Amino acid sequence: MPQTLEPGTKASTAKGKRTGGDGPQTTNAEQRSLGIGVLASKSATEPRSSAWWDKFRMEQIAGAATAFLFAGLVPALVMATLWHTAEIAPLAFVFTFAIALAHAVLFGLPIFLAFRSKGWINIMTCVVFGFAVGAVPDGALTWPMQHAVLYASRSVDGVPTIIDGVITAAGWVSYVKPVIYCGLFGALGGFAFWVALIWSGTCGKAAAVDRV
Repeated sequence: MPQTLEPGTKASTAKGKRTGGDGPQTTNAEQRSLGIGVLASKSATEPRSSAWWDKFRMEQIAGAATAFLFAGLVPALVMATLWHTAEIAPLAFVFTFAIALAHAVLFGLPIFLAFRSKGWINIMTCVVFGFAVGAVPDGALTWPMQHAVLYASRSVDGVPTIIDGVITAAGWVSYVKPVIYCGLFGALGGFAFWVALIWSGTCGKAAAVDRV
């Protein structure tokens, strides 16, 4: 008598080949579709990525710290070089370095962090805002109307700086000149800051990561 296969026999045989008789087994493609093996590979790469990111962050911090150091160092060197008395030059260097570095950290660091997040760090912003960092604090501290009595007792080439509570042209000149002087040193520090960033490669690496 001819034997006939019941429906589903061929399918069950094929299924048995796939399962091997010991339970369901999946192919490599199915494993990938189910996500098997992905967690293992991901966990293997995560420590490597974390270590790379930590190294990158340390390089960024080191590059920025070097740039801020140069922002205070270069104006101090220029001040010591231009100082008319050689005996006082070392003291002028130390004093200028302390003031310039304090300005760079207290005022320049927040600007750097804000501009860094926007991608606005370039030579123009470093020089312009370096000028502002050097000039604005000095201008605020020496504002004539805060020291009206002191300015009233001063004169420039025999012309009073304040008359009846009003600042004269001579008073404005005597006020603005030191402010511009400090601003120029700040701009020099900003330029040195930019050069140090480029030299350390901080901006280039950060831009490359941002593009990724």
